[in-house]
Amino acid sequence: MLITGNGLLGTLVSLRLASPAFSATAVGVVQSAYYLGFMLGAITAGKLIGRIGPQRAFSTFAAVVACASLGHAFFSGLLVWFFLRLVTGACLAGIFSVVESQLNAAASNQVRGRVFALYMMTTYLGVSSGQLLLNLASPTGNALFALIAVLFSASLLPILLRDFSGGPTLPGLLRPRFNLRAIVKTVSLAPLGMAGCVVAGLLNSTFYSLMPLFLKNISISVGQISGIMFSALLSALLFQWPMGMLSDRFNRRKVLFFVCFVIGLISLGVVCNQGALGITALICLYAGMMFTVYALSVTLVNDGLASEHRIAASAAILLMFSLGGCVGPVVASLALTWKGPYGIFWFSLGVAWSFNVLIVGVFRPRRPAS
Repeated sequence: MLITGNGLLGTLVSLRLASPAFSATAVGVVQSAYYLGFMLGAITAGKLIGRIGPQRAFSTFAAVVACASLGHAFFSGLLVWFFLRLVTGACLAGIFSVVESQLNAAASNQVRGRVFALYMMTTYLGVSSGQLLLNLASPTGNALFALIAVLFSASLLPILLRDFSGGPTLPGLLRPRFNLRAIVKTVSLAPLGMAGCVVAGLLNSTFYSLMPLFLKNISISVGQISGIMFSALLSALLFQWPMGMLSDRFNRRKVLFFVCFVIGLISLGVVCNQGALGITALICLYAGMMFTVYALSVTLVNDGLASEHRIAASAAILLMFSLGGCVGPVVASLALTWKGPYGIFWFSLGVAWSFNVLIVGVFRPRRPAS
């Protein structure tokens, strides 16, 4: 329910800002505030989680996001919306920190890819469902913001109605702390996976922030945008399990290289095609491959880490992802201004294939000592 509301909110904000009154760069900057907040949340949320526990922290974050979503209905200034997206991102970082640290602590290396794939499938089921809700009311009104607040509030019920007092506790899970030294060490222990998290942030944030704007700029109606976004994010859901299974059976580094190569190839196809044929199918295939980068990168990070590094790894992953998320919408919006609507696919092409160059030339697997 929470992810459904968040998916609807991100697309709705983009559509509300997609008007002649605001430039593509303004849309990118406002949407990048979500990921800036995500970064701040990754740094600060652990203290609250450690003080009041993960369940109460989850509830607090969700309640604040419900209030922030209603704020969009009462204020229309770019500065205020920047702040509201900042708050939303910080709270979502806290929520994901609670969820993902539990998953990574509970899963073994043999099944981690599939466990995380199921988690991502749940996420994209929620995000894709949120796109369909765009058709329930006009994006120019405030009814959808009220619906989003209802979804965020309803997500609290399963947490508040369950008794966690007698449940099992994973060692060290309830008191995560931000430790810069530990995070830097974690990044150095898993550089390829951490770089993949940055790439995932660059690509994911661009898709969520600017894809609705791209579709509107090529004369797609709001109803069609809802359908295309739903189909694309449903594709993201469907790709998670097979890619997670492949990464458990084969070398994850090679799987990640293949995924990024295909992302660049599809982006090139969209640019060359210019919407003449099969644009929806290409976007769905693009989203399906692109949204697996995060899960593959996270599993790569956790494969080589001892259990005592997992909490620091969760914070580092969120930081790296949000770092990419802050930069992605801004740079991609500049590409959109420079190259037209298809500039975001030029951006994706550059990011994906540049990362592959780094995989081959920089992040080579370490040879065992003789």
